[in-house]
Amino acid sequence: EDSLFVERLPAEGKRITRADRLQLDMLNEKISERFVNRALFQESYDILAAVVKRHAEPRWLDTLAKYKSELYQYIEKKKGEPTLARDAADTLGIPLPAAADKDFEEFSKDLNSRVSFMSFAQDGKYENAIEVPWSITYTNADSVAGSLAIWKPLVNKFVFRDYIMTVECRKLNWWAVVATLFLLAASGWLWFRKPE
Repeated sequence: EDSLFVERLPAEGKRITRADRLQLDMLNEKISERFVNRALFQESYDILAAVVKRHAEPRWLDTLAKYKSELYQYIEKKKGEPTLARDAADTLGIPLPAAADKDFEEFSKDLNSRVSFMSFAQDGKYENAIEVPWSITYTNADSVAGSLAIWKPLVNKFVFRDYIMTVECRKLNWWAVVATLFLLAASGWLWFRKPE
């Protein structure tokens, strides 16, 4: 249902009904609360477990598992902070040496760069224009101006699934037209000529 709603959303800057605006706000909240928070928690938890496994006694992994729901709430509250996993370990009182900080930094580098990129991308307004050399025959663009196809998708259209922009064009093949006319004329002549 959400995917169908996202597909029918108009381009950025176009008016949408109040009902659609409300549904879009609810969808953004759902994405933020359910998907983003859960993904951040799972990755932070995996980073924390990897560092604990490397630098602490195995019993601390049981502590992590025992307090998983509390960790979720903590991580949800502190999301976006680059030292999130390290702070969660300190909150649980897991004794980790100073060398663990390097591992936290290394394991979190990819996560932190993706979070930074997605935060930047979420606030953007996007426009893509493609000019084709011939007449456009089909496109899913938001608007067309001559041989220029323009897309202005809302972020929701490509944040959590692929967004494919399509434009097809065609040029009239004059050689094929001339050959077809010649064949039609020859066929007509053969058909209507008087038998000898």
